[in-house]
Amino acid sequence: MASVFAALKPKYIAWLKRRNPLAREVELNQKRIFIFPTSAGFFYAVLMVLVFINAINYKNNLMFMLCFLLASVFITAILHTYNNVSGLKIKAGHSLPVFAGEPVSLPLTIEGGQRPRYGISLSFNRHSITHMSMVPVDGVRAQVGFTARQRGWLIAPRLKLKSVYPLGLLRTWSWLYLDFHGVVYPKPVHQPFKYFVAQESGDHVGEVVDQRGIDDFRGFKDYTPGDPLKHVAWKQYAKRGELLTKEFEETHQSAHWLDWRALSGVETETRLQILCGWVLRSHEDNFEYGLRLPQRTIGLGRGDHHRDECLKALALFGLPSFAGGSH
Repeated sequence: MASVFAALKPKYIAWLKRRNPLAREVELNQKRIFIFPTSAGFFYAVLMVLVFINAINYKNNLMFMLCFLLASVFITAILHTYNNVSGLKIKAGHSLPVFAGEPVSLPLTIEGGQRPRYGISLSFNRHSITHMSMVPVDGVRAQVGFTARQRGWLIAPRLKLKSVYPLGLLRTWSWLYLDFHGVVYPKPVHQPFKYFVAQESGDHVGEVVDQRGIDDFRGFKDYTPGDPLKHVAWKQYAKRGELLTKEFEETHQSAHWLDWRALSGVETETRLQILCGWVLRSHEDNFEYGLRLPQRTIGLGRGDHHRDECLKALALFGLPSFAGGSH
């Protein structure tokens, strides 16, 4: 039986994607909503059948009335459970960039339409569930947890919206494929620099260099892991017990290129991860740097915008344009 389900699952998912295509905004209707009895609902149905059988055997009008009452409650529960989610509008927000392997909270908005809704839950898996006791008429903002695994455009898995309101006898759900317009950067790998130094007479390869200044003493800062031990203020530590690092004026920083060619022979994904680490290091040290990739060059610059442009270029390297929407 398990092998049968495993064989049918890809076809089922493909059918779901055709029925519920990727979108920025989704409104739930009869094409998107599924409904089925819960375990309590099945027990309730068995109880109705037993009452009905006994009513026939004993020709008891009161038992017939009880059976019809139970059936009417069940049918009413079907209508209310369906109406609780029918007409809901779910809008995907814009996800902030994240590095591969890091968790991200994907923002979305749920609007209830003309009436409030109750007992709604959202999840990408059984271990990350967002519960909302009520969705007001003017809507509510929510976030659903997700861990980005691969670099590139953020492709969130199918999102499950579920409710068992009002009686818990029936479970209604919908599978949603939402476009959060996000980008996943490569997972940074921190290795010593190997870069091309920018010069007027041409570029040449530079090897591992710690370019923090060593000339003019500027002051002290709190020690952070990775600071050179030769810059640690050991005398201050002996006197005050505080671990500090000496800072110097950076008098000879050079603009440099982070170049794909400097990592020849390294596998593509590893190259991207190392370049990502170099971009972050260059930004943290306030260097002027540029990025050279096959078929794309980002000029020398510095600052948050320049860093984000370089990281996005690394994230999307070798990938086709995103077909789910405009990024």
